[in-house]
Amino acid sequence: MLHPPSKFQKFGGNTVIVPRIRRVNPKHKSVHCALVACKCGALKTVDLHDLRAGLRQRCRRCPRKSPPTRPRLLSVKETLGDVPHIRAKDAKPEWMSWTGMKLRCTSKNHNKFPIYGGRGIKVCAEWLEPSTGFSRFVADMGRKPASDWTLERIDVDGDYEPANCIWLELHKQGWNKRNSVYVEYEGRSWCIGELAQHLNLCHSTLYNRAVNRGWPQERWAEPVRTTSKNS
Repeated sequence: MLHPPSKFQKFGGNTVIVPRIRRVNPKHKSVHCALVACKCGALKTVDLHDLRAGLRQRCRRCPRKSPPTRPRLLSVKETLGDVPHIRAKDAKPEWMSWTGMKLRCTSKNHNKFPIYGGRGIKVCAEWLEPSTGFSRFVADMGRKPASDWTLERIDVDGDYEPANCIWLELHKQGWNKRNSVYVEYEGRSWCIGELAQHLNLCHSTLYNRAVNRGWPQERWAEPVRTTSKNS
């Protein structure tokens, strides 16, 4: 049998007035309850199991708590500010890049936060301003050249700031990653993907020649030999 609470014992917002009352529920079974005073002053009868489990903390008279309000994301028009000669509907590509950049670095609920904000990547203060950040972003970065271009950091371990950001074609963005492999060719450093496109080779072919097999540089651009099926 459930041990009754002591008189004036508190359970959340309920204070026990009568520790034990026996009632009969709709299924004609005896139920042990307690008479409690709600924090609003109303008296109510609560099942002892529900009382100890923390259920029924509020009666019908108690005002319900309003859910916490989330900060509203400003629209493109509201954040465009004083950027000249740009209509709000035309600035949506830049606005999406600006918003995505902020969420990756500041929102722990974003799926990419661990590799951006969780890794210490930040957004400069000028671009984070709610009212003027977007207009400053567009003024610093310019318009997005095309829909398949993305916002890229030159230094993948650096922050989002004007000196470290450029617009870059999507297929070239894969060249600049933390796990990208760089090689020296013709007096400069090349990413394998960038050099493969420059030499008109497959990425895997160049990687195999330059990294796995250690071919000399003068042989990297050799055409790929193909063998016919009849030979």
